[in-house]
Amino acid sequence: MDNQNKSMIHYKPDLMANKYYILDTTIGYDHTADVEAMNGRQGDNMRSIPIAFTDDGQPHDLTDTKITLKVLDASGVVKVSDKIVNLVDPKAGLVIFGVPDQVYEAVGQVQRAYFVLEDKMLDGTKQTISTVNVSFRVLENGIDITKAQSTIYISALDRVIGGTEPLVTTSGNNHLTGQNIIDNLTIKNLVNDEVEAIKSNLDQATANLTTNTQAIAKNTTAIDDLNKDLKTVQATASAATNNVQAQAGSVSNLSVGLSNITDSLADTNSDVDSLSTAIKSVARSDAYASLSQSALSMAMKISDLEASCGTLSHNLSLTSSTVDEASATASTAKLNASIAKTEAHRAYVGLSGMVTNLGHIGSGGTVDQVIQDINTAWYDAQNV
Repeated sequence: MDNQNKSMIHYKPDLMANKYYILDTTIGYDHTADVEAMNGRQGDNMRSIPIAFTDDGQPHDLTDTKITLKVLDASGVVKVSDKIVNLVDPKAGLVIFGVPDQVYEAVGQVQRAYFVLEDKMLDGTKQTISTVNVSFRVLENGIDITKAQSTIYISALDRVIGGTEPLVTTSGNNHLTGQNIIDNLTIKNLVNDEVEAIKSNLDQATANLTTNTQAIAKNTTAIDDLNKDLKTVQATASAATNNVQAQAGSVSNLSVGLSNITDSLADTNSDVDSLSTAIKSVARSDAYASLSQSALSMAMKISDLEASCGTLSHNLSLTSSTVDEASATASTAKLNASIAKTEAHRAYVGLSGMVTNLGHIGSGGTVDQVIQDINTAWYDAQNV
């Protein structure tokens, strides 16, 4: 590395007031200053190094400056420290810097080392300047038990871990000072805060899980209710299908009833035709019995017609509203049957009158007289 580079120019820095090692920020990076006061042995801690920081021979004002030593030790492990033992004269750039024991863990010459000056400017910005390289050696202890391995060391992080020093001071106009001071901030506090945050998140997650579980339960209940409703709908549809089938049967019965009425009306018309033929053929008194038998037959047909109408009316009452058209047709058929019954009744009355008038045949009446009597009876029947 830098200090092991044979092209690196080593020099001994001058002393100010025979005490402070002068480290200039303007010397090239191909130079390294051998600072004998920084040489130490394993186990040394807070070796005091008097330093005079300059800029091209002029004192570097340290009034508002953070000073950090950065080291890559003989083992290639990073060490960073900002420990100040005494800020002797900030305006003159004089300071006593303390080197912690972590820097003296690895035996041998450090691979690279230099100081960093971080100045706070008037406008609030920061200016960072590094000094010339410095070189020093770490000697083996040989007697006392020391750490067997060098570990990374960063002083600022060490303060947080140890909780022994404040992260910020109360001096200066700092937003982390006064009531907002965080001197008590330690790893323990940080861990506690993290634990609390995790606990809070866990509580929220648990609450969300509970809410989701309740929502799932509600949805499950809703699905069960929906399944029940679907079963009800299926049952209703099945019942409706059965009703339609039953209504179809009722319509079939209605059709049979209408057919019976039609047949009865046809038979009645046939009997009326037979009666008309019989009347025309009346020539003797024994025809009276035949005519009377025909009238009786007509009366029985009318009675059958009335029974068929009753059956039809019963079947109509079994037909649901879904067969309205069939019901209307049946109602018309019933009305026609009622009219037919009235007409048949009129025929019966007329025939009765005819039978009475046919008595003239037995008393010697002429055929013309009989025909006249029949016309009179038919006229009477039409006006019943």
